[in-house]
Amino acid sequence: MKDAREPLSPAAWRSPDLEIRIGISSCLLGETVRYDGGHQKDSYVTGALARHVTWVSVCPEMELGLGVPRETIRLVGDAAKPRLVATRSGTDLTEAMNTYARARVGGLGTLRLSGYILKRASPSCGMERVKVYTKSGIASRSGRGLFARRLMDTYPLLPVEEEGRLADARLRDNFITRVFAYRRLRALEESGPRAKDIVAFHTAHKLLLLAHSPAHYSALSLQGLRRGPGAAGGAYDAHQSPRGEARRRLCRRPDLLLAVPEGAHAPPSGLKRLGSPSQRLHNGNATQRGLRRRPPPPSGA
Repeated sequence: MKDAREPLSPAAWRSPDLEIRIGISSCLLGETVRYDGGHQKDSYVTGALARHVTWVSVCPEMELGLGVPRETIRLVGDAAKPRLVATRSGTDLTEAMNTYARARVGGLGTLRLSGYILKRASPSCGMERVKVYTKSGIASRSGRGLFARRLMDTYPLLPVEEEGRLADARLRDNFITRVFAYRRLRALEESGPRAKDIVAFHTAHKLLLLAHSPAHYSALSLQGLRRGPGAAGGAYDAHQSPRGEARRRLCRRPDLLLAVPEGAHAPPSGLKRLGSPSQRLHNGNATQRGLRRRPPPPSGA
């Protein structure tokens, strides 16, 4: 006799209708929010990727009230704790930006983001290698934008990338896979999972985890065995961090990565379980191929 508690439909995380929300620096969508009134529209994020996600547009400098056009700003001082300063006037915007970022990033938590794409080199949004100037005006690429720092410190497991790094096929594929896996994990959380649901999720993603980090997969498996059947309390929380750490690692075994969970909302980077590993690398559908390939820049760019 069927248990009355058993779901009448497939697990929520397997649904093909999960909305994928990704935060993004507004200028990358073509919004004219740059200091000079321009934009940095990215053809990949506004083309192939935009057909599969919902964007949440954020421009820290505009939302801080700096306006357009505006004076340029830059990071100065200690790269570990830089100040945000207007280039010509010397106005210190550090506290204002930190206060804004704290509130804005906190609010983003209610939107259930599955990823974030930041504008590279920006003193507010740059993820890495942002210029930090000394008092003598010498710059080193050792900083991180103040908004980006708050975002990544607050949501350490959230998949985050810069648009420039998405030009690298391996980094792009890794980011897309992480975004879809993160969304499925959140759907599992939202469904109020029992221990057996977590085990089923873990089993379905076995090859994905093994492709990124066999050590983390083994650790998760051991956690499940120690807890035993029916130990739902705390099991989900115990799985979040190792999964996030494993997905951050670049895929070591693409042949395993391409074998997506049966019936799951497959990440566009995942291909069907057809043929040999080498064949699977080339037999994706149009959507999958489109997301894995970044269009060439326009002539003369």
